[in-house]
This record gives sequence, structure tokens and C-alpha cells, in this order.
Amino acid sequence: MMIMQINYSELEEEKEWLDLYAELSLFSKWQANRDGLESAKPFEMKKIVVRTRENVESWKKVKAKNAIFYISFKTRCGQDCNGIIRKTTDDSE
Repeated sequence: MMIMQINYSELEEEKEWLDLYAELSLFSKWQANRDGLESAKPFEMKKIVVRTRENVESWKKVKAKNAIFYISFKTRCGQDCNGIIRKTTDDSE
């Protein structure tokens, strides 16, 4: 199992995915307040840790087929948040 902290500033191409993961984790907490979700963006990523079994370079871990993302971020209104997102891909087509 590979665990690696990722530097958000080095992931220009994957920033949309990481922001989506942060939005998903915040949505699961604020389901009843969808308007508040929009006002919380943009997010300030603080820490991103990716856990995967794939042996790839750190900046490619965001694209791993199966991974767990531990994300620490701050909303625009200053609230500190943590999220855990599990990404799984079924290879059968």
C-alpha cells in the first residue's frame, strides 16, 4: 500500500478533480444547505494524502484507478474541513 502526501500546487491538470472531491465531501455534510455549498467555493487546499496500491509517481496518484483521498481544505468563509473520498474503478467493460 502506497501512501503519499501530494503538493496541490504541482497538480495543475488534476485541480478540478481535487476540487470536486472536496465539494463531494462538503456536500455529504451540508446536504440540506445547497446554497451554502456554492458560497463556500473556491476551496483552499491545505493537505492532500492519497493511498493506493498502484506504484506510480506522486503526481499521477490522482489518476489512480483505485485510491483513497484524505483531503484537508478551507472554505471561502474560513471553515476548516476534512474529507475522505474513495475512488474505485471497475475495469470490466
